[in-house]
Amino acid sequence: MNLQHVNVIGAGFAGIECALALAKRGLRVHVFNVPMQACSCDGYEIFGQSKQTCILQEKLRKETRALGSVLIDEEERLNHLQSKKCNADKVIEYGIKLIKQNKNIDYFELAIHELNLKEVNVVATGHNTLPQLMQYFQDMFGSMKVFNFYKVFPCITSDNLEEKLYCLEDKYFLPLSYEEYIKLCNCIIKERNNAQITENINDLIENIVIKGKDALKNQCMKEVFLPCERPYAVLHLNKLEDGFEICDFCSGLCVQAQERIIRSIKGLENVILLNAGKPIVNSYLNSPIVINEFGQAQKIENLFFAGNIAGLVGHVEGMASGLNVAKNVLAYINGKVMTPPNKESVYGQLIDKLFAQSAINFKPIMANYDILKSREGL
Repeated sequence: MNLQHVNVIGAGFAGIECALALAKRGLRVHVFNVPMQACSCDGYEIFGQSKQTCILQEKLRKETRALGSVLIDEEERLNHLQSKKCNADKVIEYGIKLIKQNKNIDYFELAIHELNLKEVNVVATGHNTLPQLMQYFQDMFGSMKVFNFYKVFPCITSDNLEEKLYCLEDKYFLPLSYEEYIKLCNCIIKERNNAQITENINDLIENIVIKGKDALKNQCMKEVFLPCERPYAVLHLNKLEDGFEICDFCSGLCVQAQERIIRSIKGLENVILLNAGKPIVNSYLNSPIVINEFGQAQKIENLFFAGNIAGLVGHVEGMASGLNVAKNVLAYINGKVMTPPNKESVYGQLIDKLFAQSAINFKPIMANYDILKSREGL
């Protein structure tokens, strides 16, 4: 085919890896990117993962490095420097610098609202996909856009924290008296009133608490029978490798406000907030009926999707997706047969799980133990 260049739309984890992999193999690449504001909560955190999920993520890291990732080493360097807390924006900044320095890549800070379908395109716009571009895809493929909302809960730690909690069947609880519960509600309301902007999402604690005195108790702090004086409300926690996750305590308030709220709870006055809670609302394509296992659009052979927009959530997942899609684009351009990922690899299992879903109930996924635990050997 008469190929002049490949367009890569988006320069996040998937787009950077894809563009650099294609350029490394001698292709001319045009990268189109709209710089976004820095991520909230100082970037992503790698706290709050079960031990099994950490093992899966480490396997995926090794696979991604073996594919020739340019971001993994930088991401791990920042992890080491910042004690496991890595700012995603810094990794992206590093990757874009490499793109701008690459002689085979032309970088454009330009918003793309539609594609030139006569050229080869890789769309890797992630959760920052512009509404106009999502509407373009919706018009192209039909009403196949998926909105996904999930909650990230805050994670905390402190010396002797476990001793202050009640443990029942591997679940942890912190009981609150009526006075302690009302104090917490008042603190949340105060922080909500002081916030300049509040998210209009019903499941956030600052929006639950204004529905009535017992609204927070009934939704986030349900009563549990504990071997102590009967509590009025109970905080539910999960033990993680790095600390404890406060279940259902999702908030759109700033990190400092969440820290003040959590520290207002008796027994948690001196905790360290490892990562704040936050709601995440993303838009995705309905992958099972839009693309195939190679990331290629089913109806348009020279259109590929990688990373978040294809339903693979997470920065390492994005890197792996970008590299695998680059491999498939090269095969397509050279008229060769595209090969699916190894079924025994973590990435291969993710792709299997992604496309095994019903299009009616499609949900984006990540390398999480709860998702892949049914596989042998995990």
